[in-house]
Amino acid sequence: MNVPVTTQHNDTRRTGANVAERILTPNRVRGLSGWHMRLRTWHPLDGQVSSQALYVPYVAVHGGLHNVIYVQTQKNYVDAYDAEDTTSPGTTAGLLWSTQFPAVTDPSRPYASGSSIGTPVIDRATSTMYLVYGIDNGAFPSNGVGDSGYSVAFHIAALDIRSGAILRDSLIQAQVPSTVAPGHADFAAQRQIQRAGLLLSQGTIYVAFASRWREETTNWHGWVMRYDAATFHLVAAFCSTPDRRDVSEGGGIWEGGGGLPADDSGNVYFLTGNGPAGTNSYGNSIVRLTPTAGGFAVAGFGAAADDPAHATQWANDDIDLGAGGSMLVPHTSTLIGGGKTGVYYVMNTNGGLTKVQSYAAFTNRYDPGGRYTDWQSGPHLHGDPTYWAISHDSGYVYSWAEKDSLRRFTYHTATGMLDTTSGVAAPILANDGIMPGGEISLSAHGTHDGILWVTHPLTATTGEVVAFDARSLQILWQDSITVPANFVPPTVSNGLVIVPTADGNLWIYDLVRTAWHLPPVPRLGPVPWYLIPLGDPAPRVETTLGELAPEIAARLRPPAGDKMKLLFTAALSGTTLIDDLGLHPGMGYRGRGETLGTFAESTLRTSDGQTLSATVVETAPNGWQLLRVERHETTGLFARVAYIQRLGKLVAFWGRL
Repeated sequence: MNVPVTTQHNDTRRTGANVAERILTPNRVRGLSGWHMRLRTWHPLDGQVSSQALYVPYVAVHGGLHNVIYVQTQKNYVDAYDAEDTTSPGTTAGLLWSTQFPAVTDPSRPYASGSSIGTPVIDRATSTMYLVYGIDNGAFPSNGVGDSGYSVAFHIAALDIRSGAILRDSLIQAQVPSTVAPGHADFAAQRQIQRAGLLLSQGTIYVAFASRWREETTNWHGWVMRYDAATFHLVAAFCSTPDRRDVSEGGGIWEGGGGLPADDSGNVYFLTGNGPAGTNSYGNSIVRLTPTAGGFAVAGFGAAADDPAHATQWANDDIDLGAGGSMLVPHTSTLIGGGKTGVYYVMNTNGGLTKVQSYAAFTNRYDPGGRYTDWQSGPHLHGDPTYWAISHDSGYVYSWAEKDSLRRFTYHTATGMLDTTSGVAAPILANDGIMPGGEISLSAHGTHDGILWVTHPLTATTGEVVAFDARSLQILWQDSITVPANFVPPTVSNGLVIVPTADGNLWIYDLVRTAWHLPPVPRLGPVPWYLIPLGDPAPRVETTLGELAPEIAARLRPPAGDKMKLLFTAALSGTTLIDDLGLHPGMGYRGRGETLGTFAESTLRTSDGQTLSATVVETAPNGWQLLRVERHETTGLFARVAYIQRLGKLVAFWGRL
């Protein structure tokens, strides 16, 4: 289905899941069903990218309906591309409009590079995008230390997604009460960065702030502002450490690039970074804001206080919880998140905000003892966990930490906990010293055909996008790209996989049908008579089975409960079936390397012009599949074939006795 993706990680619970995807399936992405993945097109963007691409179908632009991709860049541009335009890859062909903020630019106040990089949010009902942008005076302090002479202004703005027209624009300012002189804490824009994805909840926009680089050299705080979406009136502001005046870290809110999650009652959640925790302070905490008339009711859980054995490291070693994001499990009161230590926190949000579970879900595989050593030694979690409900009472939670592998955990709704013995790891280990591990989105058709789409960097300038089977974590497909946008997952809808890169490009992948090309039967020279089975090859094959290595023979078993006879086997090279496996001369159909046809997951086309359709009956994690042939040939190469088994490059054909 053509599902809109209007907010960071798909929905306000930040699950990262599109469970109405019918085009992208594991078999197609793997290339076994007559399809294969391709780079459909790519486009340049005006500026580096650090926010997730958004997608809205059927938008009325220039007198027609378009499926539109929206991307905000660090140069304060929003570009809108037609997702279906493939006329000229590598150019701006398909660019429907491009808008730069502010509406009237001032050369003395250019864009504040790297200051406003959170993902926008779209209200589809009003065709409005909400975003934050920053401008500065270009006087960024030397080596980031202090802020003398540096001036920054952040704005919240709205634009029409149909035309790019700017609808509203307002300067972000805030002040909250404080028990410390001068009696209030003020929002100091020159010390902040807007990194978390924006949240639209119950008619209001939430904008969160953390500190910019060299946070240890100024006095700053974590902030959340709540704006009326229709007027940009500041309804309420939250400051994580309003009574702190130290030149040190102050509980920043950036969610590892993820968005602030919200539940159906309008409660908003987030993790904070390094800073003090206690009365009116929420450093290294999990926080819930409940909107009230003109303010918030605040509940907090201190991760550092919950871990007294590492109190010194929490205080001194920059192992901040807020480096990661959080996710609300659908239809439950469970919040899951974690930060630099690689520890998952599972929280019950019903009533209070209480810890149900915490455990070391991820490990620095290069230095297993390095969880708390210093700021860079832990298996850092970034971004939000991803969730897929596989039944009414369980689901899978996915994250990919630095220095570790993509992992899958089982969540049980009855207990509200993760099964700590259920962890399954993917076969790729993140490179040491590269941030982040991987950013994940999921596509599925309900509880079927789950695929994890992941971007992860390989070096400072290169990366890749990888598709994993969401159940087995086997690699289905992968492609090399320039370094992916930092902390940004792919956007997946309607058969498209949309990947912005940090260097300012937009890559769009899709599926395309694989053309069937039956190679001609090769001309063969004389073959020794003893390599040519005469008549029906099945008897010779049955005899040969007893001579095979046990691990090979075990793979050629008939379907359980059915009396079957192995007719012959063949090798699979790409999509081409070749009759001689080299295991034994009698195992092939004719024993001389002849091309028998082409074979994909559900279709077999033979070199004598026949076509067989097959249905997958069973699949095993190691790639073995059993297929039932829906139409049987009565003559030709594949007469009497009723079942096909596939394992890697080995294909066995069975007939009923």
